[in-house]
Amino acid sequence: METNKSHNQIIITMSSDVKKQKLPLNLLISLIAGAIAGMVIIFGLFWGAEVLFNI
Repeated sequence: METNKSHNQIIITMSSDVKKQKLPLNLLISLIAGAIAGMVIIFGLFWGAEVLFNI
């Protein structure tokens, strides 16, 4: 993306060959780990509630 100023007008030009950007590997690993941890926490909460209410 390029920004040019001429005669009090701002012209923004974008290149047509925009490459698809990949997620960095460490960010992807963090997202996967967070999703797994979230599932474990929710599963643990439901299991704990079931144990408590079955006593």
